[in-house]
This record gives sequence, structure tokens and C-alpha cells, in this order.
Amino acid sequence: MTVDLPPDFAPATAESLGRYAVQLLAFLSSAHVRSIFAYHPNYVVVHGPRPEWNESPDGWWDWAAAGPRRWELIVDALLSPCPSAHSDEGATSTLPASLRRLLSDAARLALPRTSGERKMDPLRDGNGRLPVGMKPKKAHEVRRMSAFVGDQVRASSVKTCRIVDVGAGQGYLSRALAGPPHNLHLLALDSSEIQTNGAKEQEAKAEKRRSKKKKESSVQDDLPAAEPSQPGSLSHVLLRVNPQSLDQAITEWTGASQPSSNEDNTAPANAVHLVALHACGGLTPNILRQVVTQCRRATDDPSLWLPTGMSAVGCCYHLIDQTSDFPMSQQVQSLNERYSLQLIAQHLHLAAQCPLHWRSTTEAWANTQMAVKKIIYRALLVRLSPPESESQPSEDGESAEKAPRLGRLHDNVYSSWSAFLDVAAPKMGIERESVRTVVGPEEGIGETNDPGELTAQARRLEVLHILRCALGPIVESLILIDRYLYLLENLPSEEWQVDLINLFDQSTGSARNVCLAARRR
Repeated sequence: MTVDLPPDFAPATAESLGRYAVQLLAFLSSAHVRSIFAYHPNYVVVHGPRPEWNESPDGWWDWAAAGPRRWELIVDALLSPCPSAHSDEGATSTLPASLRRLLSDAARLALPRTSGERKMDPLRDGNGRLPVGMKPKKAHEVRRMSAFVGDQVRASSVKTCRIVDVGAGQGYLSRALAGPPHNLHLLALDSSEIQTNGAKEQEAKAEKRRSKKKKESSVQDDLPAAEPSQPGSLSHVLLRVNPQSLDQAITEWTGASQPSSNEDNTAPANAVHLVALHACGGLTPNILRQVVTQCRRATDDPSLWLPTGMSAVGCCYHLIDQTSDFPMSQQVQSLNERYSLQLIAQHLHLAAQCPLHWRSTTEAWANTQMAVKKIIYRALLVRLSPPESESQPSEDGESAEKAPRLGRLHDNVYSSWSAFLDVAAPKMGIERESVRTVVGPEEGIGETNDPGELTAQARRLEVLHILRCALGPIVESLILIDRYLYLLENLPSEEWQVDLINLFDQSTGSARNVCLAARRR
């Protein structure tokens, strides 16, 4: 069992994992935290805030309006070494007590995400340049994950040469595992025809480069011939993945004969390791269920394909099935009977936030500021054209998401509130000239020392938005721990090693960096 828990719960034991799950559920179920997730800025501008946000003496709603850019004080507090609920010094000292408590609890509960130094495969072309089409972030992920999967496969008690890449996309990881030094047999599955065709084109280009390099190296007669390695293989299949289609695709692939020159005769033909690099939506839960279910089936029928391991890094959470994909583990289901926590759409959207890296680079900070401005400007526009419905946010958070459908606007549109209105108001059928009589002065939203009503509202919404993002990692921590517990419950510990590994360096842009890994001992 390998999992990096927060200091208050380390080292990981059955007892500490249960205690950690309880505190995650308790935190996310508290009235204050529930209200922050449920009340989207678009809803608040029309219906007003929750009363408890401004309860004396330590409310934060009016505090947010009292000065410009107070949301940055929250970011500074998040990035301080150890946010404290009781400290009167440092980054948290200027925050209301309610916010200090909230941020202190969030920092204490979030899973650590530091990866440290990890083994990395060399780049495929061997000349220090990125392969065609691969950005530095993707190269970092592929190099680390291919090395990790290679080690997992070699450490498995059942020799394995077949890998199924679920949600393979452009096939970068598949090609890395099919080529040297791993030379494994890959089945790459993806539901997008564009992605699958792109992967095939990339593979054709890579094959041309390999052939050219081989010809160039063959003329160097002075060098001793390298020991030839058995090549791997790569098959692409267009497939909408669900438990049934995944099982069928693997069954057909493992049942088909492979060229004898490509077979590792010491590895069972039905032994399979499943991988996923940033598998979207329900793909990761489907992989977990497939491994567990197929292990049981293969025990009863040895002729079926046999899972020997899995290595899966999830991606977005907003596409998961809210009824079946959380909770997955019996332990979290049982513990949640006390709290009745239901993850709504807004929990899942915010779970992908990575606030600890908002200031990691100049570009990251500029992107953060632009993202805040977009949220606030759009929310303020809702006030000019409020939804007809006056209902409270529903349990699934849908009513809180009602907003004008502006679509994507260029960043230049957000250069000022006035410039935004010039473009956005006509799109929403709002008369541009009538806006001035409704909202008053338009320039310097959130920046002036003597705010009007609109500026005060903007400042409050900025703080609300940042708080929602700051709590997102707690949602992801709960989802990851639930999936980890699911594997521990269903894969016998005497036969399986189950780990939760911080595989990628988040500072490279790899916000989703946690790998759920399992292999046969």
C-alpha cells in the first residue's frame, strides 16, 4: 500500500484511510462549504448571498467589498507554507476568522500532490527534440508514465507483454510503450475518429523516421552491430468505451494470433495491463470496474483474458456518472450514510482546479487573472438580464448554472467592463445605451477605493469564485481516495499491490497528476 496522505493522517493504514475519508466527507458536508459550492456567482447576482456569509463578527461577504482585489489575499493565504485558523501573522492575518478556518481546514485535508524526481524514458527520436506534435507538458507525462508502466509490467508476478491504452487519443503513450526500450504489444482504444486517425498518421510518420534512421546507422560499418530487440506492435481501434465494449475489444484482441516474431513466448497471451493517460469522464471508473470484474471471471474461467495490472491517471470529473461513479467503495458508501453528501455538477467542475500553481509562472498568473475577470463579467451581465426562475439552487446544481449563452469570446473583449458590454450586450438582446442607466459607471470594476454598487458586487463575486476554486482539490481528494479504497476492497492484498502515486510534476502544467496503480504481486 503506497499513498501519500496529508500529515495529520500519515502513514497510510486501514485506520488512517478511514479517518481521512470521514473528515473529507464531514468538511464537504458542512453548511458553509455546501453553500459555497451550490451558489454560483451567476445565481448570487440575482438572488443574493447566503446569510451565513456575512454573519458577525467574522463574516466575509462585506469584507470582500471593502477593498480592491481582496481575492488575491486568499490566493496568498493558499500559497503560504501553513495556513492557520488562529494566526494573526502572515498571509492569513488580514482575512476574516471564518475564512482562516476554512482555508486552514482545506490545506489540512487536501492530498499532497508533490511528485519529486521520478524515472523518465528518453524521447523517442533520441536527438533531444520533442517528437512531432508533442508539447513539453505531454512529453513530460508520456516519459514518466511509460517508464512507470514499464516498471509495473516487469514487477508483476504474471509476465505481461500486452497493454490496452484506454482513451489513447493521439497515441503518444501507446507509441512510447510499443517502441524501445519496452517493445510491448499495444491495443489503443479511443472513441474519437479524429484522434484515432491522427494517431495513425503520427505512427506512419514515426515509422518513416525510424526507417530513415536505420538506413543512416547501417552505413557506419566501424560500429559493432547492436543486439536486435524484438519489436512491439500497435493496433488502433475506434471504440466508444463501456464495460461491455471494453471487454469485447480485449477478448477479440487477445484471442487473435499475433506475428510469431512479435510474441514473447514466456508471457501468457491472455495477460493484459490496462493504462489510461488522462482518461476523461467515466473511463477511469470503467477501467477499475473492468479489472475487478474480470479478475473474478478469469478465476472461474482461465481461458478468459487476465488483468495483471492497471495504471490510470484520470482527467475531468464533470462527465462522470454522479449516481454510479461516486462513491465506488463500500467504505465511503457506508460512511456517507451519516453525511448524505451528493456530489453535484459544480463539485465536479471545480474538482479539477489547481490553485497551488496559479502563481507558478508569469503566464499562469496572467491566465488566472483573466479567468477571474471572465467569471465576474459574465456574472454581472446576468444581473442585467436575470433568469425568470426564482427557485433556489437544485440538489444537482443546475439552476445555479443558468447564465446567458454567450459562447466563447476573445480575451480582448475582457480588456474592460465597457468593452465587454459593447460585445456581450447585443448578443444577449440588451440595449447597450440602457445599460448605463442601470449600472452606473462602467470603468474600473473592482479597482477603485470608493466602490459603487457594481464594483462592490464584483469584489464579492471575485472572493466567492476564488473560494469555490480553493475548495475544489478537496473534492478531488475524496474522489481519488474513494477509488483507491474500491481497489483495496476488491483486489486481495496478498495477490495485489495497490498504490496511489503522484506521477507527474504539477508545475509542468499536469494538474491531474495522480496515478491509480495496481499490479499482481
